[in-house]
Amino acid sequence: MIEYWSGDVAVLELKGPLTYDAGTQLAQWVQGASRDKVLLNLAQVSYLDSAGLGAVIDAYGLTTRRGGALKFLHLTPRTLHLFEITGLLGIFETFESEPAAVASFSQA
Repeated sequence: MIEYWSGDVAVLELKGPLTYDAGTQLAQWVQGASRDKVLLNLAQVSYLDSAGLGAVIDAYGLTTRRGGALKFLHLTPRTLHLFEITGLLGIFETFESEPAAVASFSQA
């Protein structure tokens, strides 16, 4: 995972498979983070299983319960398909452009 800031938005780039181990790291990062604006870049996620999907849902829930927002950037075709069939695409905000995603936090 690579973290950097784009304005006041914390951007987290996930790489490789998003399975149980990576999902645990994501959960720990979100739990320890005091950030209220989080953008997950999924462009380099090579595989997403049910444990990884659960971690993404948990991260979203934890962030929103704290009054923040978690949004998604660059979904791969597989991730997009999983979000569609699980109904998450209607819940999560997704973007193909980092500037547009960052700007959306200010518009909320």
